Amino acid sequence: FPSHDTGGLSSRNTAEVNLEVLDMLGQVVYKGTTIAKGGVLNDKVELSNALANGMYILNIRSGGDSKVFHFVLKQ
Repeated sequence: FPSHDTGGLSSRNTAEVNLEVLDMLGQVVYKGTTIAKGGVLNDKVELSNALANGMYILNIRSGGDSKVFHFVLKQ
């Protein structure tokens, strides 16, 4: 996801990270987990082609840390 906010989640070497993508109505359209290495994520999130174009929210959680990103889907 392209974003201008690039903050690390954790200073730990590796950590499990929970990902959620929500539409603007607050409905979860994607849920998954991945591993962050050194607080950095380097994974792709594959969203359904059936999703409408528009604004979505990406929540990233690891332990007690969380980050929220807004992005626009254009297909």
